[in-house]
Amino acid sequence: TTTTTTTTTTTVTTTTTTTAALVPTVLYASTFQSAADIEDWEFEGAGGLIYRGGDLRVRKQGTATKTIAEDASNLRNIVVDVSIGSKKLDVGESCIFCVSFDGFQTETRVAVLNGRVSTAADGSATAFEDGPATGSLQIRLETVANALQEYCSLSSVSVTAEVIAAPSQIGDGDGGDDAETTTSPTNSNGNGNGNGNGNGNGNGNGN
Repeated sequence: TTTTTTTTTTTVTTTTTTTAALVPTVLYASTFQSAADIEDWEFEGAGGLIYRGGDLRVRKQGTATKTIAEDASNLRNIVVDVSIGSKKLDVGESCIFCVSFDGFQTETRVAVLNGRVSTAADGSATAFEDGPATGSLQIRLETVANALQEYCSLSSVSVTAEVIAAPSQIGDGDGGDDAETTTSPTNSNGNGNGNGNGNGNGNGNGN
């Protein structure tokens, strides 16, 4: 008489993935305490970019642009806060502070001053609240005026964002899945009923 013993091995694979962490981070902030604070701003146009009395100033017709991030794909909830001012602007002239993610083909205006209407303004804008940004992140102060003595000024600016961390797996450190192996116990009930009076030897072959 033969008794058959069966051994079953079950493999359970478990993958644990952490949720992307959102970390509020100051990407750029300045209150323009010296001329060195405007050196990384790029000027285009007429009139010029100058530093005076705690301000970045753009004269006449021109723009001052700063690149905050070449690749903004890991950023969301980007908040831009500014304080701008103007001097001697006429009707139809303006100061515009804006943010863009496509080289200013499109832009979001954060603060605007119109000539003969106001001389100072604070502004705040939030972009990409629901997902990551695309392209590069740039900010710009633009002066739309006709005379050299007319200018727009930037006295403070800050750019903050939530940084999307790369997902990571909790495991053995090799980035792979964790495998849990469970082995069922072996049944060995060898009570042989052979021709003799012997006892079974676990494999069911009693003598």
